Amino acid sequence: MKINMINKQVSKGVALSSALFVTCFTGAYAGTISDHLIIAEPREDTSSWWLTDEQQLGKHLFFDQNLSEPAGQSCSSCHLPKAGFADPDSHLPVSEGVVPGRFGSRNSPSAAYAAFSPNFSYSVITGARGGQFWDGRASDLVDQAKGPFLNPVEMNNTSILSVINKVQASSYEPLFEQVCKYSAGGMDIIAGYDCIAKSIASYEKSIELNLFISKYDAFLAGWEELTKQEELGRKLFNGRAYCSSCHESNGEEHKDVFTDFSYYNLGLPRNTEFPFSSPIFAPFEKSAALKTQAVLQDILDSKTSNANPLIGKPLTSIIFDLRDKDNVLTEEKRHLLNLPYRHVRDLGLGGILNIPSENGKFKTPTLRNVELTPPYMHNGVLKTLKDVVNFYNTRDVGYPNPPEVPENMERRRVGNLGLTAEEEEAIVAYLLTLTDDRRYVQPRFSTISLPKPKPGPVILPIGNEIGLVPFSKK
Repeated sequence: MKINMINKQVSKGVALSSALFVTCFTGAYAGTISDHLIIAEPREDTSSWWLTDEQQLGKHLFFDQNLSEPAGQSCSSCHLPKAGFADPDSHLPVSEGVVPGRFGSRNSPSAAYAAFSPNFSYSVITGARGGQFWDGRASDLVDQAKGPFLNPVEMNNTSILSVINKVQASSYEPLFEQVCKYSAGGMDIIAGYDCIAKSIASYEKSIELNLFISKYDAFLAGWEELTKQEELGRKLFNGRAYCSSCHESNGEEHKDVFTDFSYYNLGLPRNTEFPFSSPIFAPFEKSAALKTQAVLQDILDSKTSNANPLIGKPLTSIIFDLRDKDNVLTEEKRHLLNLPYRHVRDLGLGGILNIPSENGKFKTPTLRNVELTPPYMHNGVLKTLKDVVNFYNTRDVGYPNPPEVPENMERRRVGNLGLTAEEEEAIVAYLLTLTDDRRYVQPRFSTISLPKPKPGPVILPIGNEIGLVPFSKK
């Protein structure tokens, strides 16, 4: 591997901002990554030799803003690398879709480290575990990747075929044909769409979204020491604050994602700052006896925001219920997207399973890169990490706002922890050590093996924010 630095002198321990190119020649690199490896933010215009063809296709799809209707929104719009693969609009509790004024119903979770979540499962004994989205309505990453393209409050495509047509019109269409074996008229469109989703899921499983290069990882590897405040926070996190009982950390290198993938009702208050434009596309409370067609007819007949019995139905089901037999959202039904918002309780997992004992429960998120992903919780009601820790500490002792769903609340490990302000701040300091930081590349990549680069020479633009490896093992 040959590294060419333009107009910058390389010095260890210094963060650099410059144009950087890595030139890879056939056979020039094999085995482990060199001590001077430099990694930058993933970018849509970057061809990455460490990705498989399927992952590379998924990367193109993930960053392509032409795959929405109208063009302008990609997966990365709400899952931006610099924002920890979450929504960069930290001033909003929810994400705005490609159509101005249309908003989702929940705070966008990070796509980073989501690949570690097992497939969704549920039993009456152990409860729910795994899956994707806050309420587990997608079984796995492939299932999750299919939703946003067709969601009218996200990328707003009217059909699967329209998505495939846009992919075929892209610059990476040859890779799509190669990976998916797809050509116009030569493959079932459902299979083509499945391949698109599988490719995105494959990219989300790649090293670019699962780096494990935080200060915490350097600490585990013996390359870095925690400050006194961070160490106090670590001990509280794993002890008296009970954080690790749900945000599990076993001290295993490259495995700790700080979640047990389970579901809990934390007793969070309602967020009154939601900019919703559509109540029926949120999985809120409903009467289970109502049938979809009758509900639609009621809304069409009454033309009133009070007729919202679809509230509570899983989002992906609602989208397809609104479409005709050819999977097209008709103009007759599109006006439903503009119904005024009328807030009712968000039942989370209980709304998906229609099981009252699961009402108010949401999936435990990873804490990796949590510093970069405000606001917090499923509804974005807590704006800072200090707010989050304080809520866990004081929910039951004078917290000003009541819970949105008071039944089924977690009471053993939340509510009255007796932490001091200094201890709250120590936990926050420890959480900041979980942010991926390219200064800590060395502990992660000193022993990892990657494939040889593809035949070259190939010049790969890496990005603007560069961090050299400045450390020697302690």
